[in-house]
Amino acid sequence: MGFLFEGKRLDEIQNYLDAQMNQVERICDIPITKEDYLYLEQKIQQIMKAPERSLLLVEYKPSVVVYWVFTLIYAEDDTKKVTAFFNQLPQYLQRSYLYLCLDVFGEHGFMKYRESTYNIRKEVRTLLTIQAGFPEELVEQWD
Repeated sequence: MGFLFEGKRLDEIQNYLDAQMNQVERICDIPITKEDYLYLEQKIQQIMKAPERSLLLVEYKPSVVVYWVFTLIYAEDDTKKVTAFFNQLPQYLQRSYLYLCLDVFGEHGFMKYRESTYNIRKEVRTLLTIQAGFPEELVEQWD
């Protein structure tokens, strides 16, 4: 038996994720299996290897944010995988990614969980943790 994303292009997956994000309270409520997550991971890794990755990150930002949230849920080594993914990015991409996350959260109504802070990295980590369905206290474990 297949899984939801099997054989789908990233734009098709993104259309599904966009529709789902408008219907759920938190991103973790989107029905994504581990197989779907692993398939999405392959697609995101292709983006990260592309020379035009900055443009692709913007184009597929909801998919990238959903990937990161589900990495918190499905990654075997907890937040280390997320942190490693983020830290391997050049600094300009790190900033871009943080703002992309905030854009996605705002566009889909997830900003009600926003912790107003001057530390955007902590703010995004808090939102990602909440969107993954974990208590906010886990944010401190990311450092």
